[in-house]
Amino acid sequence: MTTMRILPDDFPKSGYQLRPPAPPSAGRALSVLIAVCAVLWVMLILPSWYLSGTGDWQSYNDLLGIACYALAAAPLWSSYIVWRWATGPMWLAEPMQIEFKRGLVLALCLVFHLVMIVAGFFLALLLVSVLS
Repeated sequence: MTTMRILPDDFPKSGYQLRPPAPPSAGRALSVLIAVCAVLWVMLILPSWYLSGTGDWQSYNDLLGIACYALAAAPLWSSYIVWRWATGPMWLAEPMQIEFKRGLVLALCLVFHLVMIVAGFFLALLLVSVLS
């Protein structure tokens, strides 16, 4: 007959083991920032590229009118996406985990937010002047 004995707490267990949380990745945050900047660039360039070389100014004005509303909301959604997936994790990282790369990406994200605030005010003034 075998007897059961109590194992120590540090005995290796099988199955799922909790891992300590990983620090936020600077590469992932930078890729989110670059992707949002690329989408904004395409939104700015596409209307004029689509009708380049044509004399159809009425279609150009209609296309710019439609794109104007999409561009008006661009600072809001782009800032939210960059905050949610890039700035937030970098901002909430432990101070000991901040490396040069993470600090640089955090600074780039903060500059992006400042530029989007300025762009939002500029687009709001532009829309107010066009609509009045």
